[in-house]
Amino acid sequence: KIVNISQTPDVGQATENQTVIASKNGAKYYFPWCGALNRIKQENRVSFVSPELARAAGYTPAANCKGVK
Repeated sequence: KIVNISQTPDVGQATENQTVIASKNGAKYYFPWCGALNRIKQENRVSFVSPELARAAGYTPAANCKGVK
């Protein structure tokens, strides 16, 4: 599930029910507004409906993405 930035309550303010995106080849997850997503090819992206699910799958938050904790 990809969420349009205009649909999020406050860009940069993470909540537990926001979609996060990770690379199937990496170990970090990002929010849709993070610039680092430009480096992940579309075919390598994995989406999670919440940061909790991404953490449960073994991903950790990216330090360079505003709002990720």
